Amino acid sequence: MRIGYFDCSSGISGDMILGALIDAGLKEDDLSLGLQALKIKGFKLSSKKVKRAGLVGTKVELGIKDRKKKAGFQEIDRIIKNSALDSGIKDRAGQIMERLSRAEALAHGESQKIYFGHIDSIDLILDVVGSLIGIKYLGIGEISSSPINTGSGFIDSHHGRLPVPAPATAALLEGAPIYSNGIPHELTTPTGAAIITTIADSFGHMPLMKLNVVGSGAGSLDIASQSNLLRLFIGEGDGEDKGDRLVLIEANIDDMNPQIYEYLMERLFDAGALDVYLTPIIMKKGRPGIILSILAKPDQIAVIKKIVFDETTTIGIRIKEVRREILKRSIRHVSTSFGRIRVKVIKGCTGEVRLMPEYDDLKNIARSKGIPLMRLMEEIRREIADE
Repeated sequence: MRIGYFDCSSGISGDMILGALIDAGLKEDDLSLGLQALKIKGFKLSSKKVKRAGLVGTKVELGIKDRKKKAGFQEIDRIIKNSALDSGIKDRAGQIMERLSRAEALAHGESQKIYFGHIDSIDLILDVVGSLIGIKYLGIGEISSSPINTGSGFIDSHHGRLPVPAPATAALLEGAPIYSNGIPHELTTPTGAAIITTIADSFGHMPLMKLNVVGSGAGSLDIASQSNLLRLFIGEGDGEDKGDRLVLIEANIDDMNPQIYEYLMERLFDAGALDVYLTPIIMKKGRPGIILSILAKPDQIAVIKKIVFDETTTIGIRIKEVRREILKRSIRHVSTSFGRIRVKVIKGCTGEVRLMPEYDDLKNIARSKGIPLMRLMEEIRREIADE
């Protein structure tokens, strides 16, 4: 299977994705021809090589005749549905547009029929559909992404001065790993966030692959301290999830007030522990005890170790490297009769798909609506079974 990995260390935007795809081998003429299926008149696509902090990437420019034209979600949805695009791209593009529209509406307290914020509607359609066309043209069957650098500071929009990440961007990035390294610019746009969080099968470290090509898409800004490039690594994988390397930190405890464990676990999870669990054991001289087990990333050892020694009675811990293999999973936002919830989409080893509603979302709905949680779980599972 051909794998695509987006390195979002300088953020991500629609034009950066197009630039990375062209830099990786997508022909400009093929992309333009594919976009003609939208039946949008008066646009011209061009690309050129540019430097960003001394490194070279491809910058995509969209020449649009009627750039002032705006459209709401329904109009954009109509353009996509009435196009000559294949059904797979239509469906995925519609999903991206709906998520972006909902995020804008949520952020600004408006109807879903709103215009797409400060985004030019034609640019938006071309960026989204062009990205999907390019991924299909290059034969990328699986997509993963690094954690996403959002940038920092403020941006000016027709809504006023907004913090970075913009509210709509932040809403779209829910469930994805994000950070900022302090660069005072908007590095991740709402369009880029909507695309990557919809198409990515996973987020994290670069997967094992036999590398074929690297494409670099340039952002509009030339930032002196960092190359403003989105890199796309494309290579061949064997279709297996090789897992990741973690550490298992353990301690035997037999003389501690059990009330402390709840607080201890909260602190460990807040510090980034991936899992924390307690196992009852019988220790020497028949004393009952507990094994405290913490699964974490190697770079978290120091902070986890300090918490364990500060918050427990143990005087020694064990640390060993383990390899974790996990099923592929992603988060999808689903509308139900009880409201919008997050659903974990889990792909099994043989390709079967399981849908699991997020417990915290169900708990919040049960509390707000006064519905028994057990009944809510059953009804939500029935509703999402056909998703």
